[in-house]
Amino acid sequence: MYERILKEVIVPSAFTLTCSTTPDDVYIGNNTLSYTWQRDGSVINNATLIRYTALESGTYSCTAKLGSQSAVTSQNQIKVRIEHLLYISSSQPIRGGRVTLACGDIRTDNVKYTWTQNNKVISGQFDRKLQLDNVQMNDSAAYKCGVSDNQVYLASSSQNVSVQTTIERPLISTGLARHFGENGDFTLWCITQSYTEGMTYEWTVKGVISPVTSKYYSLPAITSVNNGEYICKAKFKDVTSENSPVLIVTVSQPGSLCYEHNDCNFDEPGYTGRCGSNDRCVCTDGYFPKGEMCTPVSSSSVGQILSSAVVIAFFCVFIKLI
Repeated sequence: MYERILKEVIVPSAFTLTCSTTPDDVYIGNNTLSYTWQRDGSVINNATLIRYTALESGTYSCTAKLGSQSAVTSQNQIKVRIEHLLYISSSQPIRGGRVTLACGDIRTDNVKYTWTQNNKVISGQFDRKLQLDNVQMNDSAAYKCGVSDNQVYLASSSQNVSVQTTIERPLISTGLARHFGENGDFTLWCITQSYTEGMTYEWTVKGVISPVTSKYYSLPAITSVNNGEYICKAKFKDVTSENSPVLIVTVSQPGSLCYEHNDCNFDEPGYTGRCGSNDRCVCTDGYFPKGEMCTPVSSSSVGQILSSAVVIAFFCVFIKLI
C-alpha cells in the first residue's frame, strides 16, 4: 500500500499516523521492530505500535528499533492540527440569498481544494471558498472540503445547509458584554440563522422605529438616556422576519462586574485585583472605570472629570448663597 510522506495534516477529530520502514518487507529474522512516538519532542507513553492515532494537535515523529540495534528516527515530522476547518456564512439561508463556505485559513502554497455536496464531488471547484448564489431548495445538502496532495492533507467535517422560505426569528446579542456600564461603548447585533448578504434590518428603540438598517446598533458612551426596550427584525427582498425578543437596556455603574477578588485577576494593566464594595473591580491609580473596564486617564478625560467637579462645586455654592 502506498503511503505518502506528509508534512501537514488538518482534521476535525483524529488522524492515524504510520511509522514506515524501508524496505517494507525487510527480513528481520527472530528480531522484532519496536516503535516510539513523540509529540512536540516528548515521548508518548504506551505508544509502541507501528501506527498511532493522533487526537491532539502537535508535531509528531517516530523511531524504529530492530532488536538491540540503535533506534532510527523518522526522516520527517508531521504537524497535526485538530480543529474545525469548514466555516459557513449561514447554515439556514433564506431562499434567493447567498451562502459562502470557506475551507480553513488562507494558504500560500497553492494547494487545490476539493468540494463535495452529499459526498459527490462538485466539478470545477478548486478554490478555498465555495460561493452559492441565489440558493434554492435543491441546494440544501451536506458540504465538505479537503486538500490531498503529496505533503498536505486537509479534511473537514460535514456542514449541513438547509435553505429556508422564511427568515428565522432573530435574537439581539450584546457580544461579551455582561452589563451596560455607564460611559462605555456597546454594540447590539441582530442575529438570525437565515443571514445572507443584502439583508437589511429594522430597529425599534423605545417604541420608535430607528433609521438604522444595519445588523449592528451602536450605543457609544452609553448613559441612562439609552435605557429602554430594543427590538429588531430582519428583511430580505419581500420577506420579513418576526420581531426579536425584547432586549431591555439598563445602564448601571461603570466597571467590570465582580463577586469575589478572583474575578478581577486580569492579564492587563489597570486592575488592582480587588473586588470593591459596589461589586466592581477596583482600578489602579491612573485608571478609572468606564463601561466594563478600567480605562487610562487621558488629558481629555481629566478635563471632563474636572469640568464635572467645577459644575458640581458651582451648584453647591449657588445653593448655599441662596
